Amino acid sequence: MTLNPEDNRSNQINVLHIDDEKQTLYFTREILNEINPWIKIKSASNPKKALSSLGDYDCIVTDYKMPEVDGITLIEEIRAVSDVPIILYTGQGSEEVAERAFTAGVNHYIRKEMDSAHYKLLEQSIKTVVEKHRVERQLRNSERELSRMVQNSPDAIYRIELPRSHSV
Repeated sequence: MTLNPEDNRSNQINVLHIDDEKQTLYFTREILNEINPWIKIKSASNPKKALSSLGDYDCIVTDYKMPEVDGITLIEEIRAVSDVPIILYTGQGSEEVAERAFTAGVNHYIRKEMDSAHYKLLEQSIKTVVEKHRVERQLRNSERELSRMVQNSPDAIYRIELPRSHSV
């Protein structure tokens, strides 16, 4: 079976993974690539440098406890400039950290576990947040296009709403 290059672009998910532990970056990249080869991960061990090169990522996965900046502050800084989906991926978490992360704008929260099965959860979470973000972006674009068409139409436009049928 030959893959269509167009399918590659739409299926590929570009992820920026930020963690101060290089071993974690390596294993996460390798294991996720094995689980799902469509996920392409760029690793960054320095959160401040990562912020300066956000680029065109479909998702950002970040650790919570890092020496220069914690994950919550990083999420807030990313949210100031981007709506890219963010997953907080941490071994140092708690309910308080999760609550602060969601308040800061994180899309998903995953605890690192000793059991390698959590990598499948991470892969599923990445796919879910990216798919949701892509669909929402398409919807916004469609709404803008429809609005422009309506505003620029020289003809009258009517909207007819039919009553919904109720099935038993």
